[in-house]
Amino acid sequence: MRSNHSEILNKKLDSSAEKKINEYGDDFIANLIFESKRIAFREKADSVINTHVEKALDIIETKKQRHWINELCKILGGAFIGILATALSTSDMRTIILSVLGLLGLFLVFIGVNE
Repeated sequence: MRSNHSEILNKKLDSSAEKKINEYGDDFIANLIFESKRIAFREKADSVINTHVEKALDIIETKKQRHWINELCKILGGAFIGILATALSTSDMRTIILSVLGLLGLFLVFIGVNE
């Protein structure tokens, strides 16, 4: 099933949807401009050039990816901390393995929260 590009482009936008798109666009542009200027400032450039904008775009995209990874670290870390609590309540050979997993959990939570 092939979609017709002209039909897609001719779809009307609801006024609230158009407003929301404009808000997201304005926020994105403001972030891109600020990040570009920050890079130019850091490099002691006289003005912002294309490479500054490209670097800024990479930074913005990387922050989105890191956010997902940080959330995953928090979830896994919390689960492993739960394992540590279980390990501390028992006293057998599994305790060592569970304690290591629990410490790994603390590390993952630290990574996730540290961003």
